[in-house]
Amino acid sequence: MCSLAVAGFDGNDRAPQPAEAPLRVAGLVCVSYPLHPPAQPEKLRIAHLPHVAAPSLFVSGTRDDFATPDELRHHLAVMPVAPEVQFVEGGRHDLRGKDGEVGERVAAWVRNLRI
Repeated sequence: MCSLAVAGFDGNDRAPQPAEAPLRVAGLVCVSYPLHPPAQPEKLRIAHLPHVAAPSLFVSGTRDDFATPDELRHHLAVMPVAPEVQFVEGGRHDLRGKDGEVGERVAAWVRNLRI
C-alpha cells in the first residue's frame, strides 16, 4: 500500500489522475514486497512502479515465494529512481527470525538518505 500511495495510485492499481498527487515522502522502504502471489508470477503487482519517484529500499529474502531476487531486480528496473535492493540470505517472505537484521538494514539506509 505504501508504494501505491507514493506512486499516486488509489489502492486498486488505478493509474493516478492529473488532479491527484503522489504522496510526498523522503523515501520508501518495502520489506518483502509481494511482487506476485506465490506460484503465480503472471499476476504481477507492478503497474504503479514506474510512478514511484522517491528514493526506495527493498529488503527481501532470497527464498521469498512472492518474488525471487531475479524477478525483483528485473521488475524494479522500471522505477525512475533506481531503488536499492538488499537480500536477506535464506529468508522467506515472512523473514522470520530476521527482525534485527532487517531493522539494521533499514536504519542504515534511512541514516544515509539525503533529503
